[in-house]
Amino acid sequence: MDARPLAQEVFNTAFGRPRNARSDEYKLGVLNCLKVRLDGARNVTCPYPEGSAQADAYYAGVDEGRSLAPVDQAPTGFDDADDETPLSLRL
Repeated sequence: MDARPLAQEVFNTAFGRPRNARSDEYKLGVLNCLKVRLDGARNVTCPYPEGSAQADAYYAGVDEGRSLAPVDQAPTGFDDADDETPLSLRL
């Protein structure tokens, strides 16, 4: 069995077929969201300045990542994070 994380598998499936072109920033948002939701990654933050076009693309990618990994597939306790958990950890 392949030891590759589930997030990378889902990402490869989503972007390994013909589809509309997306920016690298968008793709990073998708992958980071999947890593949080499916692989339990922590301390994932947007690397782009708030309000920039790159940040907008990144968060649009996060939205797609959410649709690829619905809440019922999130790591246990992920959606019950308290208010002190940084938003970036609740992608």
